[in-house]
Amino acid sequence: RDSINGIYGQLALPTTIKMHLTDDGHWKENAGYHDMPVGDLLLAAVPVENNGYRVFEDHPALYRASYAMLRYSFPNLQIMGFGDIGKWKHQSPRNLEIAIRFASEYAPDLLPGLVASLNRLIDAGAYDRSNAGWYGLLTYLDELPGQHDGRFEWDRAFGLDYARLYGHRNGTGEETGLMHYVQGATYNHNHANGMAMELYGRGYILGADPGIASTYEDSVFVNYMATFAAHNTVIAGGASEPSIPFTGSGGAKHMGEINLSAMEPAAGSEGVSPFASFTETVYIEPSTNTHQQRLMGIVRTSDTTGYYVDIYRSDNEISNDYLYHNIGHGVTLHDNSRQTLVMRSDSIPYRPDRQSGMGWFENIMTPATEVESAVAIFRVEEEDQDDVYMQMLMPLEQGDKVFTATGPRSSTAPSPIRDLPTPKAIIHRPEAAWDAPFAVIYEPYRGEEGYAVRSVRRLSTSSSFTALEVESKDGSRQLIMHSDEPLTAREVQSISLTGNYGVISLNSNGTPEYIYLGYGKNIRWNAYQLEATQTGISASVQFQDDELIISSSGEIKVHFPFKVSAVTDQNGNTLKVSENIAVDDNTAIPQKGNIIVFPAGMGEKYNLTRGD
Repeated sequence: RDSINGIYGQLALPTTIKMHLTDDGHWKENAGYHDMPVGDLLLAAVPVENNGYRVFEDHPALYRASYAMLRYSFPNLQIMGFGDIGKWKHQSPRNLEIAIRFASEYAPDLLPGLVASLNRLIDAGAYDRSNAGWYGLLTYLDELPGQHDGRFEWDRAFGLDYARLYGHRNGTGEETGLMHYVQGATYNHNHANGMAMELYGRGYILGADPGIASTYEDSVFVNYMATFAAHNTVIAGGASEPSIPFTGSGGAKHMGEINLSAMEPAAGSEGVSPFASFTETVYIEPSTNTHQQRLMGIVRTSDTTGYYVDIYRSDNEISNDYLYHNIGHGVTLHDNSRQTLVMRSDSIPYRPDRQSGMGWFENIMTPATEVESAVAIFRVEEEDQDDVYMQMLMPLEQGDKVFTATGPRSSTAPSPIRDLPTPKAIIHRPEAAWDAPFAVIYEPYRGEEGYAVRSVRRLSTSSSFTALEVESKDGSRQLIMHSDEPLTAREVQSISLTGNYGVISLNSNGTPEYIYLGYGKNIRWNAYQLEATQTGISASVQFQDDELIISSSGEIKVHFPFKVSAVTDQNGNTLKVSENIAVDDNTAIPQKGNIIVFPAGMGEKYNLTRGD
């Protein structure tokens, strides 16, 4: 029971868990603070368990807290850096030892993954069981179970509502896995960061949150690291700042909160496509009353390659500055043919009377001549293998001005990169960025010529519809669409969308590889069309010769621009084939095709027989 007298006393364990832990065991501050309070609770719980009291059974969130940081780790096992975390950390080995000790009773299915994760920390030199101390001798297993081939089963989609944090993974390999999240809220130990994001690639958290300085009262922390300018976000009117002035401490920095408007797959869900996913968040920045919307997506192009999509709207009529920070050894700016641009010194307009943090930018450079698009390339040098790069492809709008700059070091970066200035790229828009939002593609890769994406161009920038064409070096293309009015049909050239988000992937020979609809009603390319029988459906159709792989959250119709004589499912059942007159936008010639209705399902395979 609680024993509170006025402002003094103690909270009982049930109250503590209810107030401070999520259902899956995450402490309700930034991830760097999880291990301190949770670690003490776990240390106290083990001897109670040893004396016959089923603490973890009665309070499952406490047991889940013992391995919660694994749930929210990047593929390299480092935890997310949102808020004033001191430096990137990983799952506590001590807590993980406790999780393994009791896994046979409370989570037997997780045991192989827990053991494999602890062994990864041991192999990386982050933990040595021989230094476990007296507590380890008394409470840990004498030897780890011989289950070393397992791997922790990460959810593809995840979220933390208290922090307004929403993210996706695609692949879990340390070298080839992709992971991002968008985050922004007011809570203890947060940052005033707007709709900020972090990006992972090639073994590093490349697009990184900055962490803290030497103290919470250090000027660089108060006036930069805890503010908008130190994050991957958009500053409105050169003035975005905490709505209540921040003067120091690890407490809350008041920035309001972002809200999730769409997410596929949803947290904990499977997802309809192995290649595509997205989150859409919205935010009203309180200090300037600016409305913002951010679409973040992952597109997987092969087992080893993929990229991030970022479409960011911001309606401040004075100006909007799109910011990206990457750890590493510098940034260079190039044109579309990847020729290095000649740069000159410049400055970025901002409000010096506001606590935006923009005054901490240094070495500000811009192209000597006006450019219509640009590619920023960030580099992380490595001694024993090829360097790691992040390319940031920016199809610009008229009036946009692109900059490179440096800022104070990011304490979250790994040593010795941690002591280097943080390289940045900035797009300055001297007007609203809603009708024509910022649109950026990010691709992490290894080796100077190791990039897969060759170019990005805008197909549409209407007030409610953005379409991009992303082309890879192998000739494949993705047509990416995002609509601010998902109930209204939007069309450009040979594509159309009624929904939040869509991706049409084309092989190098121009045939469709897959069509992905994220929360919508209809998506079309030429005479191919995916049509849901109700709104708000997510679906994916993969075309593999005469086989279809279909995943959908509801019934869908697929329009084919050719005759189909039969479609059968894996059990040999025949689906109904309806005739349709389809029009190919490339020829404008009507041609007979067919419509097939497919039921809801995940990963269902169908055999397709073409007619004459």
